[in-house]
Amino acid sequence: MKEIVFTRRFERDFRRLKRRLSPHVLDYETLEYVFELLQRGNSLPEAFREHGLEGEYAGFTECHIDADWLLIYRLTRSAIVFHRTGTHRELFRPRRVSVLRPARRRRRR
Repeated sequence: MKEIVFTRRFERDFRRLKRRLSPHVLDYETLEYVFELLQRGNSLPEAFREHGLEGEYAGFTECHIDADWLLIYRLTRSAIVFHRTGTHRELFRPRRVSVLRPARRRRRR
């Protein structure tokens, strides 16, 4: 059996989800089922839409616990490392880039 590891970021994401979402949306039984399957090395059923990611999360795998509740994790030989959890918007929204604009010069009259 593989070890399950939660990053600090995952723990923070999960606490935020527990506060924000109603209890009937957070299906803990399904989450435990996914943890158990992954820990045993089994593949997830099609309903979880497990797939690899690209871009910022290249090398990670994502699965859907609910329609808009995702887990992002990485499988190693001895462990499953859970990195992030949340909605599509929370995990994949474009990051705001703050661009410093040069100060406007006042025209002399």
